This record gives sequence, structure tokens and C-alpha cells, in this order.
Amino acid sequence: MKRGRAVALPSNPVERKLVNKSVKQGNPINLVAKVFGVNRKTVWYWKDETLNSNFEDLPRIKQSKITVEIEIAILFMRLTFKWGTARIQQGLVNLPDFQLREMEVVVQNLRLSRTSINNVLKNIKSMDIIVKLNRGNFSELNIRMNFGRLI
Repeated sequence: MKRGRAVALPSNPVERKLVNKSVKQGNPINLVAKVFGVNRKTVWYWKDETLNSNFEDLPRIKQSKITVEIEIAILFMRLTFKWGTARIQQGLVNLPDFQLREMEVVVQNLRLSRTSINNVLKNIKSMDIIVKLNRGNFSELNIRMNFGRLI
């Protein structure tokens, strides 16, 4: 039998409280782990919680710092300057004045990882955005927007 990580943790506070209660009632940890489909280490972790503990989930929604303006700036640098992710990363921190004048949406002093920039470019590519340039600048981007994101 292969050993590995548990597939899923108890997903909500009610399940965690049931795990705790079951162990406190004297059920073997192996049995509780099998019933809930978790690792024994997880059961040991949750059994140490008291019944009065706060079993509430921590907020898991993290506010993204990539706004629509940042996505447009990344897209502009990619299409206009033909830059890769490393150069775009440097451009988001500090661009020379002559390049800033070409941009309609200016984003500066922003530090993003190359992975984040690549994810933005992949999302844009997978969404098949058609950008119509008007006289060589981005003054008229024909981009449909939904919930503040490019689609």
C-alpha cells in the first residue's frame, strides 16, 4: 500500500468539529481518519482543538493586485515593444520617459512576479482578445470587460 498525502482536509468547520468530537468520544484516530477521508496527522491536529475553539475558516479570497489597467499595460508592452516577461517586469517598475509618453495607461512602481505576468498573458491569449489599434496607439481598445477583468 502506497503512502501519500490525504486527498482533502475537512472542508468546513462543521466537519472539523465532528472530527474533534469523534476523537473526544474515544474513537480510534485511525478509524476517524478513514471515515473522514483524511490523514491521521490531520486528525491529530484537529483533536487538539477545544470544543470552544473558533472553528471558522480563514478568509481564502485574496484581493488580486492585478487590475484592468495593469493588464492593459502588460498587453501594451508585449504588443508594442515585443517584450518578454522579464522585460515587462522591469517596465512595470520603471520605464524611461520616452516610452511612458507612448503609453495611454501608465503603471509604474509595481512589482509583479514573472509568473503573474505570464499568467496574465496566458489568460489574454486564451480569451482570444482582438485589440484594434487606432493609428498605432491604444487610445481605443475594443476590449469587452466583465467584472473588472479582460475577457
